[in-house]
Amino acid sequence: MDVETKIARAKTKLILQNPFFGCNLITTPISEVGADITRTMATDGKGIYWYRDFVERVTEGQLVFTFAHEIMHILYKHPLRQKGREGKRWNKACDYTINQILKDSGFELVENILIDASYGYLPAEKVQGNLLGVLSSLLILMALHCPM
Repeated sequence: MDVETKIARAKTKLILQNPFFGCNLITTPISEVGADITRTMATDGKGIYWYRDFVERVTEGQLVFTFAHEIMHILYKHPLRQKGREGKRWNKACDYTINQILKDSGFELVENILIDASYGYLPAEKVQGNLLGVLSSLLILMALHCPM
C-alpha cells in the first residue's frame, strides 16, 4: 500500500474508532517533511509533520497511535507550555504523559517509545521535574563512585 493510502486509512480509523482524536485531526494540517525536521512525526502545535520512511515502517495501527499522540501534544498545548525549557527533555516528559494515556486507551504502540506507568496522567511539568531529579541523582552517584 502506498504511503498516502496508509495515511488516509489511519486517519479514517482514528475518526471512526476515537472520534475525539479524529475530529481534532480533521482540522489539523498534515505535511510530509524531510529527515532534517523529524524521522518520525512531529508537531509545532499547529500542524503535524510526517517522515515517509517512518510511515512506511510502522503498521497502520501504530500510525493511528502516532496521529493520536501528535494530536495530544496539540491539545495539551505542549509547544506553548515549553516556556524556555530544553526541547528534547521537555518532549520526553510530554511523551511519557501521552504514551501511558494512549496505552491505557488500547492503542497499538510504536516500538521503543518512552513509557512509564508512574508518569502517566501527570502534567509534563511534573514529569520533567522528576526526570531532572533522577538525572541529578545519577550524576551525584557517578561523581561519588568515579573520583577524578
